[in-house]
Amino acid sequence: MFQGSWIPKFIGSLKQLTYLNLSHADFSGIIPYHIGILSNLKSLDLSYYNFPIAHDVNWISGLSSLEHIDLSSVNLTGAQILDVVFYMAPSVKV
Repeated sequence: MFQGSWIPKFIGSLKQLTYLNLSHADFSGIIPYHIGILSNLKSLDLSYYNFPIAHDVNWISGLSSLEHIDLSSVNLTGAQILDVVFYMAPSVKV
């Protein structure tokens, strides 16, 4: 559907967004750190994202309201300190 385009940076301006499903999306490139600005986000589904998320996943810690994140079949190769980042996002339940 997205024909290999990058996830747009303006996604970080959607401040009231509470649910974001990018599963099976045909985006290319890393997940932009701008998603970490979405402090009202409660659910983030990145399952089956075809490209590595990023080496720096600190943006996850900015998702202070996040309760659910789905990283099923996501390439986390090279993602550093993932366990520390999730520790910094204590509201994550699933």
